[in-house]
Amino acid sequence: MKKWFKNYGLLLVLFLSIISSFGGTFLSAYLGSPDDGGRGGALAVALALFCLFATRNYGAELYKELLDLTKEIQESEGKQEPETVLRNYVEVLEARLNMDARSLKWQNYYLAFSTGIGTIFWGFGDWFAAWIVPFVSCQN
Repeated sequence: MKKWFKNYGLLLVLFLSIISSFGGTFLSAYLGSPDDGGRGGALAVALALFCLFATRNYGAELYKELLDLTKEIQESEGKQEPETVLRNYVEVLEARLNMDARSLKWQNYYLAFSTGIGTIFWGFGDWFAAWIVPFVSCQN
């Protein structure tokens, strides 16, 4: 599940943000209540911010990796040179941090776009809804 979310979850969040923003505006116009047009945008922003704060805790993971390094150095005393163990571990840690940085870059793009769309519809969804009420309202 975690791997699936890492690969497709942010795209799903973006899709749901767009659907809730447009859908909330359309639904409020359809029901003849354009003042509620921003609620879909509010849901989109809440979803994007939840995903931002609920994703991996990179600081705690780095701390855990460093604790593992100290344990490995202590266990390898006499077997290998501590410098060799440290060098190998730093290379692995650097590769992992580079991979996480690329992942964070895409996460930032998706969540920035999701919150941007949601914020626009949260702030101006009532205007959009009022504009389309004559075309889609079930009250007419």
